[in-house]
Amino acid sequence: SSDITLALWERGNSVKSALSDLKSICTSASYSNFADKNYSKERKYALVKFDDPNLLLAYTKQKTKARIKSSSHNRLRLMYEKFQLNTRAELISLLQAMGLPNSESISLATNAAPATVKLTPESLSTYLLDFDHVNATFAPYPCLQQQLLSRKPTPFEPCTEYPTYPDTNISTTYYHRSHYTGTIFQCNKNNFGDDVFHHHSVCIEASQQVSTLNTSEFEVCLIERRRQNE
Repeated sequence: SSDITLALWERGNSVKSALSDLKSICTSASYSNFADKNYSKERKYALVKFDDPNLLLAYTKQKTKARIKSSSHNRLRLMYEKFQLNTRAELISLLQAMGLPNSESISLATNAAPATVKLTPESLSTYLLDFDHVNATFAPYPCLQQQLLSRKPTPFEPCTEYPTYPDTNISTTYYHRSHYTGTIFQCNKNNFGDDVFHHHSVCIEASQQVSTLNTSEFEVCLIERRRQNE
């Protein structure tokens, strides 16, 4: 029917969207995107490390390619970051697009405490281990690098200046979550113990990053490409 309007829910930051997808393979509640506000106070500090930052770049490029394709259609675009910045205004726009009367009279309980909170920080430099290496990997793509370095919700438009997506040196088969694997390391910066997991270089590297935080126990999810025989 011509009266049907298709709404497209999208995330303006393709880097953070890619990371959100990929860290879902980290089988720990600490890597959930959202959690109950009480749990958020109890969870261990969590970090993510990519065995090869090109894995994140490849997945980000695929996300960007899909977003460019979907944005070419005439649809109502609802952007995650715009809802973060002004929920009421975006809801009004949605209701108006649906043809509902008196949409501007919508009232939100803005003073109510949220039942859930976002766990992933906006600044990825505090979340990604070896961030300098990741940043250098994204450097040839300034538009994507800007999204990587973003420290606040920003409704970025798709990066269209690279028409050859994907063009990374990572095999083109690594564009789906199933081609990645995540290993959780339980770390303690004060005592690495005798367990090989606790002695792993990932924990040692991460302990330097959390040295200024008021925590000793933390988790690191190491994301790698899945071996073909797995």
